[in-house]
Amino acid sequence: MSKFFNAPATRAAMAEIQELQEDIMTGIAVRGMNQPTTEEGHLYIAKMRQLLEKQKNFMFRLHLETEDPDALEMKKQIVESAKFLGLKDGQNINQFFETLSTTLEKLESDLPSD
Repeated sequence: MSKFFNAPATRAAMAEIQELQEDIMTGIAVRGMNQPTTEEGHLYIAKMRQLLEKQKNFMFRLHLETEDPDALEMKKQIVESAKFLGLKDGQNINQFFETLSTTLEKLESDLPSD
């Protein structure tokens, strides 16, 4: 494993991201596609915000890494994956994260009041 991925901070960040992703997906799988309650909606959005922030920080770390071939490859793969979520060719990844953050704000404002 590369020096970048062996670093304790990197390993911890990756574990946190994976844990949040699994938690979100488990919640979706358990509820199915049913309309969440307002409380559940706020909880999901809070988790999505937390995940987004951790992903943003991880991409920042990857961006700083200029020599590790494994890190460079992962950065490339993440950018390619982000295209499925709406990243446009040539778009700055930070702008993309801001767009996702704005989308989460919109979703939260659209939650019904209980």
